[in-house]
Amino acid sequence: MAITKVLLTSSLIAFTAVGCGKKSKSTTESGTPTQGQPGGPGAGDQNLVSVTGTLALSTLWLAGGNVSQVVAVDPESGKTAYATVGTDGSFDLKIDKSKPWVIGYVDDTKTGSDMLVSSFASGSLDTLSPGTDTTKVSMGKVDVTKGQATMDLSAADLLTSIGMSKEAADTMGSVDDVSRRYSNPDIDSNGQVDAVEGKAYMIDFHNRFVAKKADGSGDYLITDMKNAFLPDDVVFNYSGTGIFPQIPAADLGGTAPASYEWSFSVAMPTASNGGQLCSGMAAGQDIPAGTACSLNYTDNTGADNNALTFNMETANLKAGDYTLKVGDKSYVWKNVAVSDFSAGEGFLALFIRFDVDDAGKLTGLSYKWQKKGADGKYTLATEEDIKLIVKPQSDGSNFGGFVSMKYQNDESKGSLGVPIPEQPQGSIVFANVVDDNQSLVISGSVLTKDMVKAGLSFSDFPANAGISYDDKLGMRFFF
Repeated sequence: MAITKVLLTSSLIAFTAVGCGKKSKSTTESGTPTQGQPGGPGAGDQNLVSVTGTLALSTLWLAGGNVSQVVAVDPESGKTAYATVGTDGSFDLKIDKSKPWVIGYVDDTKTGSDMLVSSFASGSLDTLSPGTDTTKVSMGKVDVTKGQATMDLSAADLLTSIGMSKEAADTMGSVDDVSRRYSNPDIDSNGQVDAVEGKAYMIDFHNRFVAKKADGSGDYLITDMKNAFLPDDVVFNYSGTGIFPQIPAADLGGTAPASYEWSFSVAMPTASNGGQLCSGMAAGQDIPAGTACSLNYTDNTGADNNALTFNMETANLKAGDYTLKVGDKSYVWKNVAVSDFSAGEGFLALFIRFDVDDAGKLTGLSYKWQKKGADGKYTLATEEDIKLIVKPQSDGSNFGGFVSMKYQNDESKGSLGVPIPEQPQGSIVFANVVDDNQSLVISGSVLTKDMVKAGLSFSDFPANAGISYDDKLGMRFFF
């Protein structure tokens, strides 16, 4: 279910379209819409699709401001695209077909979250996922006088134009509320639209679950997955989230600081999950709303070469405003929404069966991508659901999930990693793919390819496997 966008009253006091108020910082003299892709694909890329429309000037009853750009953010990477709005209200936004996008209508004469005039929504969807066969999305007249923009293009016609089924839209709409964390067009609060500056402020959530029995009698173990899938009424119990932002290193002079601070508009419960805790706090304690949590900078886990990460752990991710302070700089993610971390309806989970022969040898594994229904039970997901939600492990890869197993519960001795395809279900025989480094990852001082070919004793993998996937909304799920 989509969550209604919240727009501060102060943001709405003085808005109208370009040409009806003061001049935008980036409007061209001719009034012709301009296109920007500083964080996205290059011009002329065949993966791009045009999203066009015209702001309905006659419906803008507010005065004194302007709508300067239409901004799109990829919630998985934080990268951006934008189009400048012409003086006639028209725009032509080019975005990558393969990703879901958060789209906002922006006034660049403001600062911070006050820049946001209105956001795209259609039916239950908070994101626009064009699809690889889409050539153009024509919104027609767009009314941005409310927090959620409306357009001539109906929800049903939008799905037809992007080739998405109603069922797939319901699935995406049930989980894409979390994309709202990118509703602030000026996360660094410097008075410039991040997209126009070519800046990307990604913030990922790494979510952990424990597989529990529906009758409450305990947790499922790896032995419960020997030659059997977990039952369809399994309960994936949410156990915490790691918050992982990435800040461009150039913002901070290329140097990691000694410490940083997090604060939230709501009380946020802390957790360790193997990481550090806020200074002076114990695991499980709440960080009071508006109070700084100080952390020492230790490493750059998960960040790319041009960014720095400032992670923290929470026992229960909460909706609200998130502020990261690094030195004299502050970064604000406004109106962060959270998905249903009770693994609610529409939740996609990866089910694994370990295939063991009569001699007790682990010969491979089987998998099923399953979706939770309204009755609380899991059924097989469609390929459309999987392609829409699951992020491929690399460009051009058909692998979306990953299973990691420690040999004799000692990663230094050996680790067996198995990429999982995006097809709804299938089986992987280890001996058939052991020489394919993309299909099987073997490491460690003891474990060898020859051992895997001969068949490994299932008893040599006593600990629960790490089962995970990344989605296209910037979430990572561990089961």
